[in-house]
Amino acid sequence: MLSDNTLHNISQQIGKLLGLDFPKNRWDDLERGLISAAKELGLRENVETLNGWLEGNAFSPKELETLSNHLTVGETYFFRDKAILDVFQMKIIPGILAERFGKNQSINIWSAGCCTGEEPYTLAMLLHETIPDLQNWHVSILATDINRVFLHKAKEGIYSNWSFRETPAQVREKYFIKSKANWQIKPEIKKMVHFSHLNLADDHYPSPETQTNKIDIIFCRNVLMYFSNELIQSVGKKFYEALNPGGWFITTAVELNDENFPLFTRIQIDKSIFYSRTEKKYHFVIKGHEKAVEKIQPVKKNVPAKPKPVKTQVRLSPVNEISTEKPSSNPINKAIELFKNKQYRLCADLCSHEVTKTNNKTEWLMLLVKSFANLGHYDKALDWGAQLIKLDGLNSESYYILATIFFEKKMFTESEMMLKRALYLDQTHVLSHLLIGNVYLSLANHEAATRHFDNVNKLLASVDENKILEGSEGLTAGGIMEMVKLISMKKT
Repeated sequence: MLSDNTLHNISQQIGKLLGLDFPKNRWDDLERGLISAAKELGLRENVETLNGWLEGNAFSPKELETLSNHLTVGETYFFRDKAILDVFQMKIIPGILAERFGKNQSINIWSAGCCTGEEPYTLAMLLHETIPDLQNWHVSILATDINRVFLHKAKEGIYSNWSFRETPAQVREKYFIKSKANWQIKPEIKKMVHFSHLNLADDHYPSPETQTNKIDIIFCRNVLMYFSNELIQSVGKKFYEALNPGGWFITTAVELNDENFPLFTRIQIDKSIFYSRTEKKYHFVIKGHEKAVEKIQPVKKNVPAKPKPVKTQVRLSPVNEISTEKPSSNPINKAIELFKNKQYRLCADLCSHEVTKTNNKTEWLMLLVKSFANLGHYDKALDWGAQLIKLDGLNSESYYILATIFFEKKMFTESEMMLKRALYLDQTHVLSHLLIGNVYLSLANHEAATRHFDNVNKLLASVDENKILEGSEGLTAGGIMEMVKLISMKKT
């Protein structure tokens, strides 16, 4: 609908205003977000109205907020990245405690890009577990995000089971209250976190007004990957200025890049990499600060630039790609045959046994999730699906499978989130367009549904109608297009 020139110009403007990087291969995502935002703002969706709106010199605060809500996608959970959190709990925090005990007993932490709150609440729970005399310490956890919808959910502190896929059961029982199908964070943890709206692409930090100065630890994970390198470098400089001497900046492995963070010293602790504002050599102490346990040296080794998200092909298909070996001599082929024959219980049993024995777990996990889903054991399917995502987080098919389970459970928001992630990784994933169209129908968003159904038709226009789509459980291209046609007729 929008011209390439318009999309190029608006992508540049969005990059400056929100920090979000929309290269040409993501212009379809940008256009969908712009149209959704325009609808919410009550603007007509014709080309003239959209172009007139987008070509204006500036967006109002309301327009900018609406754009950020429609252009950002959040997907997180409690206790994400155990290795990093272990270092935070067992080494970094005890080190601060030992240094400040009896002096300035304060700890300031900033979760930048906190999404729906799982990260800062995780940090609060870990501090609650780690500091024996917590009442004698001034602990501040600032959690910021550009998306006010995410912040509203974070402030509510109510989460579904999907947010607990890496959470020990005893922790959930200790710090949450069961509320129907969801869980409410307990007040003693909730009060430890302060949520605030902040745009990392803006200039209003570090500053006392936004409480982003004199910080001891900054967590900014799975956020910078959506920014341009130029903006990452600018944000990194501000993070450095926001930290106290000896402070820590914690990001993810895919966002590590020394060229973007030249002011920091990169330090390796166990198998994880962290950035520090100082080159001092740290002596950390164990919980309770009884004795020094290890010396951690700065690491000067270069880390390669962050990889761009890539499309990965699903190796496993219950319909195709079956080895010529006899099933009895190859367990994975036997499992595929069981799945093809709809013997899902036997397939799940075999996969559960074999997945613990192999290093190549992706195929087994994919079959295991599908088998439990087809048996109607959705919670088990989601539990295994969490492991699949953790192992194969750049595979659009993994997110699509989980989206289908959420859809069956009528958890449409979670399904939409998974499908947006799938389409970010692979914009040509037909089944994701088809399912998200149905999700939007369930949410009574007919315009969005129509756009995705149109995408299905466009993607299949040149495909042989008798071709079976991979991962579709036997559906042909022609059958899917007929399905879309029937759905469109029902809508009218």
